[in-house]
Amino acid sequence: MGAYDHILKANIHEIFPDLCRIQLGIAYAKGEDIKDKLQATVEREADFLQKVTTANGEQLIVHLEFQATDDATMIDRMHFYWMLLQQKYKMEIRQYVLYIGNGTPKMTTILPPEKQYKGFQLLNLGVLDYQPLLNSNNPEEVVWAVLYKMDPSEVPIALEAIIARLYKLTTPKATFYKYLRQVMSFGRLRNFSHIIQEILENMDIVYNVKEDAFYQQGEAKGEAKGRLAEKKAQALKMKQKNYPIEEIVDITGLTREQIEQL
Repeated sequence: MGAYDHILKANIHEIFPDLCRIQLGIAYAKGEDIKDKLQATVEREADFLQKVTTANGEQLIVHLEFQATDDATMIDRMHFYWMLLQQKYKMEIRQYVLYIGNGTPKMTTILPPEKQYKGFQLLNLGVLDYQPLLNSNNPEEVVWAVLYKMDPSEVPIALEAIIARLYKLTTPKATFYKYLRQVMSFGRLRNFSHIIQEILENMDIVYNVKEDAFYQQGEAKGEAKGRLAEKKAQALKMKQKNYPIEEIVDITGLTREQIEQL
């Protein structure tokens, strides 16, 4: 999501309590951030995994774990394995624990209801009324109003009201421009950019597009493409003069494949 993601994360703390109370149905009293990072890479080695094709032509994954102790946490381990396997293979998974210890195992084999994943609630901000956010004294909430529902006929009026509200709420005006950049970014997501630009011109507000995150990203990409084009032009000239490929690689920084394609 790029710049959108950055703005959403920057503003969510201010809007979250009301989001809970109004849209999520959670009677929010207080909260505490969880600082732990969720690991993106997790390695687990199962005892035995095999993709099986049945006599009926069905395909499934059979997962075996060998267990010598009556482990009360085995259900959580197997559940975690199942999630990893399902994410990677997206097919039926059958899991078995082969108990090789002494006595009769009493470990839980079915997740209790409170641990079962029941899906998530999908909240489409585009169908929610923007007006409550517009009336907020919190600039972060006012910015989010851009993402909420606006009838096509009222979009210019609503956007102008959002910008005017931010202008009224923010001091010094450098802070206003910070929020204005966020409005422009959200407006781009909703295809409101040209409307916002016209509103700013009518309100005699100067918006420096060079400070816009998307402009900066585009400018950086443009500069990178320009440098690559220069390197390729240089490499082509050297290639036409029969310079050795290794020398062209050293001078231009291009790969052998890039040079050979010229």
